Amino acid sequence: MNLRYLRFIAFSLVLVTAQSAVFSRISFFGAYPDLMLSFAVVCGLMGGASSGLAAGLFLGSLQDTIHGTGFMFLLGLGFAGLISGSIKGAVIRDEFGVSIGISLISMLSFHLFYAAVFKYFGGYDIPFLRVSLFISPVINLLFVPVLIEAYRKVFRDG
Repeated sequence: MNLRYLRFIAFSLVLVTAQSAVFSRISFFGAYPDLMLSFAVVCGLMGGASSGLAAGLFLGSLQDTIHGTGFMFLLGLGFAGLISGSIKGAVIRDEFGVSIGISLISMLSFHLFYAAVFKYFGGYDIPFLRVSLFISPVINLLFVPVLIEAYRKVFRDG
């Protein structure tokens, strides 16, 4: 197995631990930071659609295992990673502002998916999720620059 993939698995376990132990207890108006979503989006931005999809599916399966939510995070994070990589592949200019915009679109798509699943299967009303729908992507954007640097270190050669 390639050393980059071992570093990815180790970093993913660190992210899961940090998400579960620290960031799940920090709330901003009912919205929580989601490191797994942010890293799936960053993998899509930096590695393309297939990398974002693979990272999202792996990170989502870890999160589903911890929370016992079936396949919700697996599908949602895979979808967000795929969208960020697909949009990034279609964009001609490679600027930091464009990456932030793509990250925001990908995170909003994840939260729309999340809201629809909870509305349909969980019976939660959409007004309950409006705060999370608009605040969570902005909170998660704060982690994107740090996770881009982490991505570069995790997937460096050697």
